[in-house]
Amino acid sequence: MKKIQMKKKIPALTLLLAILLPCLAGCAKKEAESPPREVWTNPVSLPSPEERPAYPEEKAESDSPGKGPVGPVDPTKPAIDRSKPWDGVTGSLGWYLTRENGEAYELWDAYDLWGFTLLLEATGNGAPLYYDENYAIVTDRDGDGQIADETGYSTDRRTTFRKPEEAEIRLKADVDLNGKNWRPIGLTMPFRGHFHGEGHIVSAFNVSGADAGKKGSAVSCYGFFGALGDGARVEGLSVADATFSVESPDGKNTDVFIGPLVAHSAGAVTIKNGAVLSVKVKLLRLGENRTYYGQAIGLIGNILSVVKGIDIYQVACEKTAGEPFKPYTDPLIGLDSTQQFFPTDCRVLMSDPRK
Repeated sequence: MKKIQMKKKIPALTLLLAILLPCLAGCAKKEAESPPREVWTNPVSLPSPEERPAYPEEKAESDSPGKGPVGPVDPTKPAIDRSKPWDGVTGSLGWYLTRENGEAYELWDAYDLWGFTLLLEATGNGAPLYYDENYAIVTDRDGDGQIADETGYSTDRRTTFRKPEEAEIRLKADVDLNGKNWRPIGLTMPFRGHFHGEGHIVSAFNVSGADAGKKGSAVSCYGFFGALGDGARVEGLSVADATFSVESPDGKNTDVFIGPLVAHSAGAVTIKNGAVLSVKVKLLRLGENRTYYGQAIGLIGNILSVVKGIDIYQVACEKTAGEPFKPYTDPLIGLDSTQQFFPTDCRVLMSDPRK
């Protein structure tokens, strides 16, 4: 009886295979014909970005001068001349103060980008930012770290609850930082929001030891982004023509993380569809510090992170003395503290995609 039942089941099995095999073959063909991965977009080939929005020239006065968000200011203070190359000092809050809470913030040039960096830094330090009638941030004039005369300037009272570290930021144009020193984003307050580069490039900047210290820890972070927090997303952003001069203080037990795009990420983060182009890393003085160098990212600290679609072109690391420096794991990432993480769809390019 059992043999008879087996003979009856064979045709059914054959019929099932006849149905499934063509389906599997079709799926394989569809996978093979699927478009290539989404990569960063070369901004040179894009049409010119739309005209940058002009910030209002006239603003409502506050009932209490100096306690704004907008109050009486010095009328002789000149507006930011955005046609000139960035001076390495001036930052704007116009992109922030003219948007409603919950809207995506748009950065259009170096003045906006530096304002974003200073705003995160001030939030991490628990200090207000003062700005003039043109939304230019009033910086230290005397070298003592304090604004000597606050009369006539407004303080941004909304930073305490608007949480710029969790904002959605959109870069609307290529940004040339004019070869100036750059303070990595997120050193005092790790960025946990969404930074969408929209295929644009931030270029021509330098990071040195004086600007790379992470607040509250014995860590130095060399990158455009210094530190990302849990949940952060950095997409469609490329960095180019930058120099990182790594020089750690002697006598300190410091971990040094070097990643031109992102130096340090302790939580689950997403970094995708970007590029690192023509970057130099100079290891000048390391002492006894533990140093981790990646061609794009210094540290991945969570197995749930995603690193995908990062292109590398001519990222050079120079060491002035000692043994040749070797990356800890994948050349793209300096340190994978999970020891189980692997980036996907990342490439080393043979030519500069901007040309």
